Amino acid sequence: MRKLLSFLGALFLIFILFIVFMNFGMKRVVNRGDGYRMVQGSHMMGYSYESPYRDEYMPMHRFQQLTPEEGKEYLKIKEESFKVYSNYGLEINKKQIQLERELLKEGPDWKKVENLNNEIALLEAKVRTEIMKINHENTKR
Repeated sequence: MRKLLSFLGALFLIFILFIVFMNFGMKRVVNRGDGYRMVQGSHMMGYSYESPYRDEYMPMHRFQQLTPEEGKEYLKIKEESFKVYSNYGLEINKKQIQLERELLKEGPDWKKVENLNNEIALLEAKVRTEIMKINHENTKR
């Protein structure tokens, strides 16, 4: 009886392992798997440290390489940009809320929707222009 139970247990274990290997394949069971690659910076998690685009996505890495004078100038530019965004951001949000309210109505006034979209676009264009001015003034030095 004991030999029969041992045989059936071994057979069951082999059966389970067979199912696992057939479903996932040898590579996925033995290797580290997809999760490890994601942590290392694959397409799912963004660019890795070795990527040529890392400065775009890791601004602190770029900031640490600046001299103290360049760091102060960089912070000044960021502060000026923040002021521009904060000045126009509230207005843009108000217009977007008005637009959402209009679209939630049973029969929205499409002329009003178009006007609100135009106003939002103009405000966003003003923000882009102000940021361009700040960047242009600070790159001339």
